[in-house]
Amino acid sequence: MLESVKRTLDLIGHPPLSDESIGALIAQGLSLPDTFRSTAPEATSQLIWRCVDLYRRIYRDLEQDHTVIFEGVQSTLEDIATAGVKMAVVSNKGTAAVTRSLQRFGIERWIDHVFGAEEGVPTKPDPCLYDLRVQPAYPDMLKSAFLMVGDTAADLLFAKGIGIASCWASYGFGDAYSCRQLNPNFTIQSFPELASIVA
Repeated sequence: MLESVKRTLDLIGHPPLSDESIGALIAQGLSLPDTFRSTAPEATSQLIWRCVDLYRRIYRDLEQDHTVIFEGVQSTLEDIATAGVKMAVVSNKGTAAVTRSLQRFGIERWIDHVFGAEEGVPTKPDPCLYDLRVQPAYPDMLKSAFLMVGDTAADLLFAKGIGIASCWASYGFGDAYSCRQLNPNFTIQSFPELASIVA
């Protein structure tokens, strides 16, 4: 993601930002439009959406070489699914990008739904996302049955906003201080630890 943001800003003629600055933005878990609004607050809405379009094209070209899967994800997802637990991906990345990644790593078979970013639809941490998209997909599931697993403050704020349990993946890309301040219900240092929490 960092390289895609850098190349997008370069294409629109924006002054270059340091890797640290871009990394801090990524750590917040913002949606793509909000990421570019934070980067270029003077930009028009039209330019912001041009950035989003450019980013998605660049990311599609780079993800094969720059995106990796954390160790133990495939086997852990299989174990959780075999136990009868339903799983969905709620992401501020576009649905197409998320779906491509799931397919490339061979884990799409264990995911019931992908709720990726779509124009005009709220993104994390807005709790309206749960009401509009997640809850209708699981109409018989109580909030007490949900667990939000994520590595950024946006993930944990989303869980707090809708009143569900949260699990912070501390090995991810989120800002550690911000995430700890949100007091997640669980913390994992590696993805396989999730299996025992779900059980």
